[in-house]
Amino acid sequence: MSVQTSGSRLGDAMLRSVVWGFVGGLFGLLFVVAHDAMAPRLPFLDPLLLAAATAGAVGAVVYSSMRLTLLAAGACALMFALVELASVAVRARVGEFWVPELLLGGAVLIGGLAGAYYGHSYRQSRIYRALPKALAGLFAGLLVGAVWWLLRRVVGEVPLPLSIAVICPLVGWSYVWLAGVLVRAWGDRLAPTLDAALVGAAVSGLVALGFWATAGMLQPDMAGGAAVTIRAAVDQVPVALLAGWLGGMVAGFTRGMLGFGWYDL
Repeated sequence: MSVQTSGSRLGDAMLRSVVWGFVGGLFGLLFVVAHDAMAPRLPFLDPLLLAAATAGAVGAVVYSSMRLTLLAAGACALMFALVELASVAVRARVGEFWVPELLLGGAVLIGGLAGAYYGHSYRQSRIYRALPKALAGLFAGLLVGAVWWLLRRVVGEVPLPLSIAVICPLVGWSYVWLAGVLVRAWGDRLAPTLDAALVGAAVSGLVALGFWATAGMLQPDMAGGAAVTIRAAVDQVPVALLAGWLGGMVAGFTRGMLGFGWYDL
């Protein structure tokens, strides 16, 4: 291997480490939110397995179309702004309009409509591949989470940041392989409009949860009785972001050094 080739591969690996680092940070954030918010409500499932599957599936949905992600997030933010303006206009008490179930349902509806519009208007988008990508993220998280659960039966419990740092690159590698298989097999199972509507609804739901958590931190009356859960999750966000970022960087750098092609589906 020539020096020029080695240098080119190193540069490619470093670039990938940056890109995968951002993806890993999002994975870490989704992981800790699912771990703290969802796992207590599903005690019959291993919390790390559930968090890995949820983070893998939701992360894949977000990256299915960044344009649609921004559109759905903007529509959701506008809805929250209008709700707050209406609250001020009628002089409602703090948190009176912030019913988590209703706000989440409204955000999902708004995001679904925004996604349907996007899928209908931009037929050239690859949004029709969102379903197999989401399934690939889900299956990758379940696979890696199950293996990690078995290992923990042998070595015992490990700190949550270490779990995120290990699970993140493994889910990423598994996802790339599974997405390649599922996109070829199921890429056209749903119409672009329906696929985009599902993505928009999922992204808006995620944004709604973020708004609710932020509001609950700033004003406990808006937390809907989940202030303790929100605080526990938020306290772990910085270390989860760091662990996911490091895991993603390792995954991207390793793929670059091994000469794997760029993920393009």
